[in-house]
Amino acid sequence: VEDQIIRINVGKNYQGFPPRPTQIPFIAAGFFFAHAKFLVDVPFDPLMPWCFMGEEIALSMRAWTSGWNIYAPRKNLLAHQYRPGRMGLPKFWGTVGRLFGR
Repeated sequence: VEDQIIRINVGKNYQGFPPRPTQIPFIAAGFFFAHAKFLVDVPFDPLMPWCFMGEEIALSMRAWTSGWNIYAPRKNLLAHQYRPGRMGLPKFWGTVGRLFGR
């Protein structure tokens, strides 16, 4: 399944410094701030409780169609390396079954 999901891997080498935050198409779930009203307008999807790969695209689409604009900061403020598979660690979706005894 993982190899069939659209990946958002651009911007890590972006060197520009626009004068204000830039409007972008996708929410970065690891660096996401909004007013509490966002959760009223765009609640978490109850039909996708364990979605991890693709959650940002789905959330972005639902936010955009609910009238929310998405912006990125002017500078890269933080980053993280998400590589549990390469480090021999289980991924989130690989451990969900253990919670339910599957």
